[in-house]
Amino acid sequence: MDYKQLERDIKSTYRSDARQSIEERTAALLQHLQDEWDISTSSMTQNELKIITSAIMETEVKALHDEVDELLAQKERIERQLEKKSEALQLAKAETFDAIEKTLQESPQELLTMLHQIRLQSIDLYDMLAEMCESAIITALEKSEDIEESIKGTIQEITTHTLNEKTPSTLRVKSILSTILNTATYIADATPNSAKEILRGTLRGMRQGLTVSINKFNKQLLYMPDEAKMILIDDYASLQKELNNIDALFSSIIGDVAAQNSPMIQQLLDEITGDMKFDMEHLIQAARETAETMKERFSDIKEDAIQQSSKVINSKTAQEAKRMGIYAWSVAKSAIDGAIKGAKEKMDKE
Repeated sequence: MDYKQLERDIKSTYRSDARQSIEERTAALLQHLQDEWDISTSSMTQNELKIITSAIMETEVKALHDEVDELLAQKERIERQLEKKSEALQLAKAETFDAIEKTLQESPQELLTMLHQIRLQSIDLYDMLAEMCESAIITALEKSEDIEESIKGTIQEITTHTLNEKTPSTLRVKSILSTILNTATYIADATPNSAKEILRGTLRGMRQGLTVSINKFNKQLLYMPDEAKMILIDDYASLQKELNNIDALFSSIIGDVAAQNSPMIQQLLDEITGDMKFDMEHLIQAARETAETMKERFSDIKEDAIQQSSKVINSKTAQEAKRMGIYAWSVAKSAIDGAIKGAKEKMDKE
């Protein structure tokens, strides 16, 4: 039997049938197959049944399938436009603040520092996380005698404030820490003489920043008013599980980043991670206490209630209220006036 020919005949017959219901059209098709192809329901093979059902399904859902394809295409176009507009928005904000800073350049340093803080509050830290980390690390390399401690303090501030911008989720924590460490490995690979200090400072800052952020989240849970029965937690069960295994999560992030880097970076990360295993008590304790608080505060909350509350807690007003400035190494100014580019050029010349 020519199955291609059978398939064409089935599609043609079914599509040309003017009957209203699927049941009527299917019954007519089966009668047609018995008359024309000697295929009956009592002797039909699995392959023949598959051809029949696939043809019927394709015909019935074609309009919806085409509509879904068109909607997906529209969604992709909108996402591309949003990405371009978002970049344009960040650029417009930067240019505006540049103009304001230029106007105030003869003003006291205290006023300029306040302007930098306001600028950071106006920009989504997560969107510029990699650039901020790169600028901070390079600034520390240029200005510090104690590179490791300087980077540790700066990365701690960046980690803490970026994590605190939104209610924590497992995916967000992984994404933020991976971005920070990836940026550090990029610079460490380009400056091998300082690679160990860069990576140790970054990992210690990440660990401490994560600890501070978790402790803050725990306090938010502890002192939440009784009438505020729920908060936004996108992956409640996953987050609670990861908190109870925070050392494994931290190590897995380092391992994933190490696997993407050169043997030199891999060796350094393995060595530093081994040393840090004996100094994770504060992070582990903070995470487990927070997991226990979550269990106590939210064990009686249903999933639909959590989802309903997310609209309130994740509102623009709530998000803006949580934004904070960063003080370490004037990160904002470094990112603003092109310190990254200048430092790279200087390093290349050396």
